[in-house]
Amino acid sequence: MADRPAIVLADYELMKQTLVKEGAAYTGRQQVPLARLVRGGDYGIIATTGELWQQHRRFALHVFRDFGMGKDLMQERVLDEVKDFLEKCQRSQGEPIDLRDHIDSAVGSIINNLLFGFRFDESNMDQFHRQKNVLVQAMELSARPSFILFMLFPSLKVLPFYKAYSKEVKNNSDVMFGMFDEQIEIHKKETDLNCEESTDYVEAYLKEQKRLENEPENGGFTHDQLRNVCFDLWLAGMETTSNTLYWGVLYVVLHDEVQTSIHKEMDTEIQRLANLLPLNVFHETTCDVEIDGYPIPVGTLVLPQISTVMYDEKVFPNPYEFQPRRHLAEDGTFVRIDEVVPFSMGKRQCLGESIARMELFLFLANLFNKFKPCDMHTSLGALRTVDRGDINF
Repeated sequence: MADRPAIVLADYELMKQTLVKEGAAYTGRQQVPLARLVRGGDYGIIATTGELWQQHRRFALHVFRDFGMGKDLMQERVLDEVKDFLEKCQRSQGEPIDLRDHIDSAVGSIINNLLFGFRFDESNMDQFHRQKNVLVQAMELSARPSFILFMLFPSLKVLPFYKAYSKEVKNNSDVMFGMFDEQIEIHKKETDLNCEESTDYVEAYLKEQKRLENEPENGGFTHDQLRNVCFDLWLAGMETTSNTLYWGVLYVVLHDEVQTSIHKEMDTEIQRLANLLPLNVFHETTCDVEIDGYPIPVGTLVLPQISTVMYDEKVFPNPYEFQPRRHLAEDGTFVRIDEVVPFSMGKRQCLGESIARMELFLFLANLFNKFKPCDMHTSLGALRTVDRGDINF
């Protein structure tokens, strides 16, 4: 990549060998100056490495498990949003409907409730739209050629047009971080730090921060780290799930024969074919390694090309076709195919995978159980555009 050596992994067995069996050697991250500018330094979970990343990934997993991740308690939270989502759909009374806003607000409510302890409804929907719009703008800015150019050639920052672009990126991120700062300050005023039980992530974080305040090593539990983790989790919990649901609705509308069989095989095929992570976040080797017999030095960029794996014709015949039955055995039972890796692999695998899988299943199964969407032969709703993102922890 530009002046840095980079390795692209396009084979499942190689990914398994490197990211899983030798995972610790591939947990590094490429440091991007523009990201430092936006974040105010090396903060968050997505872009950090070493002890800071390990501590906060571990803490986030611990908190979400306490909140019921993968259990009935989390399912109840998701089902509350599914119920509200279906009621909004019902109000259309058979008329054409744009599902994007309903999907976005439902998915946004789930992650917002986990982070800040409240969901979005008619009383605060303006706040959701502000956060969503800023997030969309951030994704658009990061998709510009300028972003890739400055990521590859940081020395170009001396050019005038870089200053204009970086200012636009910084201004947009300041708005998003300002929204998170507001919620954090509310929590600081209202949270009882002596109460053991926490109702959301920020509350749990502030209590952990209090517990560690007199420790020589506080694990990086600072305000700057908290606001950046909120950004990472809100972005990852919002965009990838909602976009996968868009694709799910589109595929099923165009293949209405599968609407009577909404099971695990359909969710799996949607995630495989939607391919929301065609280009993963770069890993970086933390020590000298060997890949397929080739010596690779420390500091080399490594890109797991998961799209190649999920479109491998040897594993998935006619890989660009929507075929849920490819995930079923002859007796109709679900067959797990290792090469379906939408959440990546190894130590950087998405920490919200179980929540995302639960959301996809409950939203799609209940939507198609209650309604029969049909193709209106127009570009309405979820059929119009689908954004792609690349989020991996």
